[in-house]
Amino acid sequence: MLTARRQGITMSYANLLAHLTEAPRLLPRAFVSLAFSAALVSLTIGCATAQPPRPRTAYQADIAIHVVDENGSKRSLGRLVEFYSTGKRRRETRISGQAVALIDRPDLDVSWRLELERDSFEEFPITSREAILASIPNPFGPRGGEFSFVAREKLDGIPVFHYRVRGTGLWGDAWLSRDQVPLRFEGHLGSAGKSVRLQIDYEGILTGTVDPDLFSIPSYFAGYQDRAKPGDAEQVLEDNLTQQLSESRRRINNIPARVF
Repeated sequence: MLTARRQGITMSYANLLAHLTEAPRLLPRAFVSLAFSAALVSLTIGCATAQPPRPRTAYQADIAIHVVDENGSKRSLGRLVEFYSTGKRRRETRISGQAVALIDRPDLDVSWRLELERDSFEEFPITSREAILASIPNPFGPRGGEFSFVAREKLDGIPVFHYRVRGTGLWGDAWLSRDQVPLRFEGHLGSAGKSVRLQIDYEGILTGTVDPDLFSIPSYFAGYQDRAKPGDAEQVLEDNLTQQLSESRRRINNIPARVF
């Protein structure tokens, strides 16, 4: 069974901008600022339509994220570890020196940011602006882009599927294994003419059973007991479905009978 291991330093969308603007030799400050301002606004509006291919197996991978300049030179933004199983995703890294886990639960329509050294967490609707700002660039996740199949190819000698990725504020090319496990993304974040070029590589991939507890909030975390009471995400989801069903029945009952 694959279990969590913490490593690497990388950036969220929010402090990725601050990190990049410290490197004027890579990209002009104004250029980066405009690109990420456009990206954050557009991602907030457009992320709900993202439908990346769903991996057919659970996996764990080390991820390296690089910014690529106009000459093709790459500068590392750091590394993280990703765990995936049946639509659930956990990414562990350090943000601003703090060990964090970013968990996406499409089945509950929520994202959690766990502060692993403080035993605390925050919860956001999965496609909300807050979830985007707390996340790390990920074209393969629930806030990614729409994938269009291009061709069967080989990447470093491995048979892969090549996809064209197009999302609001995100576009490029992606390569996935035969099991639809992400391998690489090369593309841009931002808007036309105002973007940052990224390369994201999945390395050291291990497939197999992933510990399901990795996709949950530890019960000893501050605020967990309050969340575990009625009103938590699962209960809210159930209440919303019940309300929608009730409204549908009410609309049906209010339809006047047709007179023939």
